[in-house]
Amino acid sequence: VSEGVSDSRSGKGNGRSHILGVNPPATVPVMLCDPDILQNLD
Repeated sequence: VSEGVSDSRSGKGNGRSHILGVNPPATVPVMLCDPDILQNLD
């Protein structure tokens, strides 16, 4: 999980945050495809 968090904060997270912030409706599909979230669910 820590690897996913670090990766998310270092770069990929910025892209997701931008998408989530600008297009709230995209939150669900992004979450479903987000390895960090999948790890949290697992």
